[in-house]
Amino acid sequence: MALRSLRLPRVALILLAASFLLAGCAGDAMMPSSWPGVAADAETAYVAHNQAVYAIDLATGAERWRFPATADRAISLFAPPTVTDDGLVLVGGFNGVVYALKASDGSLAWQSGPLGDRIIGGVAVAGDLILVPCANHTLYALQRAGGASVWSFETQAPLWAAPLVDGDVAYLASQDHSLYALEARTGRVAWSQELS
Repeated sequence: MALRSLRLPRVALILLAASFLLAGCAGDAMMPSSWPGVAADAETAYVAHNQAVYAIDLATGAERWRFPATADRAISLFAPPTVTDDGLVLVGGFNGVVYALKASDGSLAWQSGPLGDRIIGGVAVAGDLILVPCANHTLYALQRAGGASVWSFETQAPLWAAPLVDGDVAYLASQDHSLYALEARTGRVAWSQELS
């Protein structure tokens, strides 16, 4: 009996040590993966996945370009890209930065400074502004040309979904169980509705 009771703790200790060893060897395997998002124009699909945006030819499936050209561990993309009518591909990073890429070649037109937290939902275009939802409860309005900050609006919970823009109104769903209707140019609340 004494031999049997000693084996059980020994086996448990060996299994525990093995699990720590395996967890320590996992390295990059434990990094979060993104949720691939796609947008397209007439000829190209733009896919944001993990640490890059890929431009894929719709006719052939060939890769036209990727940004960045080589993997950058500082960039992790969860938000789907948005394609503008003036040839930009906009995507927000998990690092809180918005990247404006030229759709023609993937070069960086501009990037914002860090907006305070992760960008998980896609950005929306509202005239000459882009609206960026962040996990720090804030919707940021940036100038479409250059990315300068114009206004911000704070909710009571993280923003993980892109706003919907209809004319001059931006509709914003928040994890605070509310839907907000904002004047897109100013960020002023037209109305809000609690959804719980």
